[in-house]
Amino acid sequence: MMVTSRPTSPYCDDLLEDTYSRDFTINALYYDYGTGDIIDYHGGLHDLRDGNMNTVVTADVKIALDARAILRGLRFAAKYQFALVRNWTRHTKIILMR
Repeated sequence: MMVTSRPTSPYCDDLLEDTYSRDFTINALYYDYGTGDIIDYHGGLHDLRDGNMNTVVTADVKIALDARAILRGLRFAAKYQFALVRNWTRHTKIILMR
């Protein structure tokens, strides 16, 4: 599967493929109106419950594709008092030191 920073279309027939265009696991949650189920391929419900900001792909890959994800992650984490996890700490220190 190819990971891209932006999907070629805002609509995708494959939900799993669409999740890779999302910044964070909590943004990659889907609701099935037919069954009432929440579809979660990357642990977004767990992260939402625990107050964690995780990227769908590794932070290194996400930031290489879209460096603005750092700012979106920091803003969201500050607004909702979520913790940045995985490799985010190293990347935010680099940005803040510049």
